[in-house]
Amino acid sequence: MADGCGTKVARCVLFFINFLIWFGCFCLVASGITMLVSSTIFESIFAEAKIPAIAAFLIMIGGFGFIVGFSGCCGVLTNNTCLLKTYVVLMFVVVLGEIVGGALLLVYKDDVEASMTEGMTDAIKYDYGLIDAATEAVDVFQYVFECCGAKDPIDYVGSHFRMVNGPAALPDTCCLEGIDPGTCTRFTPGVFNEGCVPVTAASIEDSIMIVGLMCFAVISLQVITMSLACYLFISVGDSANYAYKNFS
Repeated sequence: MADGCGTKVARCVLFFINFLIWFGCFCLVASGITMLVSSTIFESIFAEAKIPAIAAFLIMIGGFGFIVGFSGCCGVLTNNTCLLKTYVVLMFVVVLGEIVGGALLLVYKDDVEASMTEGMTDAIKYDYGLIDAATEAVDVFQYVFECCGAKDPIDYVGSHFRMVNGPAALPDTCCLEGIDPGTCTRFTPGVFNEGCVPVTAASIEDSIMIVGLMCFAVISLQVITMSLACYLFISVGDSANYAYKNFS
């Protein structure tokens, strides 16, 4: 029995969505690899080595997504009920993982902030100006977020940087662009008075709603693919039974 119109539409939609899933997985793997390569820089401002773990998680989810997408596409192209059922099970696992991951992100957000506060404070006190990785990591955050220090510029009091450059000295990245190199101090007009951790935390909180909406959209899309896959393997099974009865 030939496929009905509904079955053909379901196959096309499912194949297209799987293509989007593959693209998303590619982005996850690429992001994970980028984080892993640059982890030596950003680990300098965290008290715990969280960056490699996060990068490994992204690469793992991305790779697993490739397997899910592959089983779905093969199942659609071949009308293989086993592959379609496997796709539904794997997609269900992915959805559960995304829900758990989102919940853990909210639960451990404060732990990440505390780890960053402790790690960045230590990097400023003892490593800034001595260790290139720590210096670069602190400078990147101060430049991008227009902030100074972990909690505020007072974090530089008693630091190695102050011992070398003077009691009021601050890194150039603590001031607006355009000043002469080496002239940024706590008295310089345009000095950043807000710490990097509060600014970063505020940025994360501002993004939570957007990320939540995106996650809801992705999960909804994945639930649709699961429903379509279920519809397809039921249709394939009905077609097979129909053909068997007619042959008999």
